[in-house]
Amino acid sequence: VRLERLWTHILINVYVPILLLHVISYLTHYFSPTIFYSRVLANLKILLVTTILFKQVADMLPKSSAMKLVDVWLLFCILIVITTVLLHTIIDQFTEEDHTKFIIRIKKILSCDIFGTKAIVTPVAEVIEEIEGDEEAISKEQKSISNAEHWPLYQYLVCSARAMVFGTLVVFNIIYWSIAANKPEFHSPDI
Repeated sequence: VRLERLWTHILINVYVPILLLHVISYLTHYFSPTIFYSRVLANLKILLVTTILFKQVADMLPKSSAMKLVDVWLLFCILIVITTVLLHTIIDQFTEEDHTKFIIRIKKILSCDIFGTKAIVTPVAEVIEEIEGDEEAISKEQKSISNAEHWPLYQYLVCSARAMVFGTLVVFNIIYWSIAANKPEFHSPDI
């Protein structure tokens, strides 16, 4: 008699859906940093679905005090989504701060007194032409706005969050699947 564990059922009904959900969760790092609610709402929905799936898998599998590999997988997935929400929150705080600094800089440019007239009443293009004509009138802050090489802090945070989450997912999956492939239960025993 040959008995086999039907691991394809778990693979198709647990691992693949969770993997697809985490692709969506990772893609939220590519949403615009200014739409915080969309990024967090998508991740919270993914967290809800992952938690429900975790409960269903726990009810479906035989009860034991030992932690199963699928439990490790699902707990890791829940932690990654929570980490993603925290990263989006941190990025949002710096996005608002950089946005506020940008608005203050623009207001300084528009309200600067060049040649004895208030520039606030003139269109932005005229103000920029006047400022470009007089290098002494450009302050250090005003130069940083036109500096294309300068990234705001939140851009560095977004790139770091993308790299960190992607790297964590890759390393975890390499370790996880190498352990899972070497488990005796993964192979079909002859009885």
